[in-house]
Order: sequence, then C-alpha cells, then structure tokens
Amino acid sequence: MEKKEFEKKITGLRAMKQIVSGMDSNKDKDFRKQAESFKAKIPNTNKNLDWTSESEGFEEWFNGLEDEYVRLSQWNSLLKKASEIKKKENREKEELKKTPQNKEGQVTLSLRGGARPGAGRKSLGVKRKISIVLPQEDWDYIDSLVAEKKCASVAEYFRHSTGLGL
Repeated sequence: MEKKEFEKKITGLRAMKQIVSGMDSNKDKDFRKQAESFKAKIPNTNKNLDWTSESEGFEEWFNGLEDEYVRLSQWNSLLKKASEIKKKENREKEELKKTPQNKEGQVTLSLRGGARPGAGRKSLGVKRKISIVLPQEDWDYIDSLVAEKKCASVAEYFRHSTGLGL
C-alpha cells in the first residue's frame, strides 16, 4: 500500500469518527457504548501507525472499522425514526385530548366524558318560573289527572291547556 492511499484511508476513518461524535449520544445506552468504542479505536495521529510492514493487517483493521461505522449509522437512523414515531404518537394523543368545536349536528367522540355540545334532553321551549293561584278543587282535579296518568305532569297539563287556547 502506498503512503497516499494509507493517508486517504486514515483521513476517511477520522471523518467517520467525527460523524459518530456528532450523533446524538443520549439516545441509547448501548449505542453510546458502541460509539465510544468505535471512536477509541481510531488514532488521532499517524505516529504509531506502521503502514508499510503490515499493510494486510491494516486492510483488515480498516475494513472492520468501516463495517462498524456502517452499523452505527444504520443504528442511529433507526433510533431517529423510533424517536420521530414516538413524538408523532404523543402529538396525536394530545390532539385527541383536545375537544374540537363542532358545528350543530356533528357527532364527536370524547375520551373523557363530561358535558358535550348538543347532549342532554332537548328543550320544549323557553323556561320561565311562574306562580299560579287556583282554588284547591282545581289543584285537586289537576293532581288526579296526573295520578290517573291522563296527564304526564302538572306542567304538561298547562302546556296542553295553553295549546287549546283555554
């Protein structure tokens, strides 16, 4: 192996070391451990490297580190994808928790229950409290109609009466 080829490969390894150093090391304990191991294998200077006598051993060493770099890069990509998926799931959960404003007649499902627009018994009209003074025999008559189930309630009796125009 020629010195220029050797220097080119060492420069490439150092570039790989820089890239691995820039990878997010907080992702995974095992990833962090492997990345640190990879970086430790690449020397910072050429002082102790013998490129002439053991070029075959150098080739094996270089190819092993190159393969390790590829594995670390793939692992890093998978960790990034997993992180993005988790973030997306969290955003979707947050969106589900929000109660959207709906137009009249639209149906929504609430995960938590509680008051919802359009829920409950529909009103028959405008509600107003009134006091009516009637003789006791009239109240007895109205109560008997309710008891005999001829009228659903006292309020129903008066609704029916006003509808007849009495």
